[in-house]
Amino acid sequence: MQFPFHNSHQDPNPLATFVQNIKTQAAQFLQSALKPRAQPPWANISAPRAGAHRFDLAMSTSEVEERLAGVPVYTLSNNAEEFVLVSGTRTGKSLGLFCFKKEDAEALLDQVRSMNREMREGSRVVPVALNKVKDSAIS
Repeated sequence: MQFPFHNSHQDPNPLATFVQNIKTQAAQFLQSALKPRAQPPWANISAPRAGAHRFDLAMSTSEVEERLAGVPVYTLSNNAEEFVLVSGTRTGKSLGLFCFKKEDAEALLDQVRSMNREMREGSRVVPVALNKVKDSAIS
């Protein structure tokens, strides 16, 4: 890649050279970006073995649970160490809120504390393994 102002004191028209260099570099970039490539390694999926069905590639329930066990999510608990649920006044339904970032859960706790006096003392952010959330959602 050439610097656009390189040797500009020798060039009779440095602006035209600069524009031409930009055009050339843009064309090279587009040509390389649009060139068909083999699958990138992070998206490489091995071909199914002979006689295998597409659904044979799916993970088993135990494999899914094992993977989810290593994923922490964060929720709120009250001073009695119960999960905090948000309830709709019109629908009567309750909803448990989970955050993937601890900082988001802490911000949620601050918001809940500002709206509910009962939550001001003893409430905290609690980490939970995602497989436990999945299990409680099914029960």
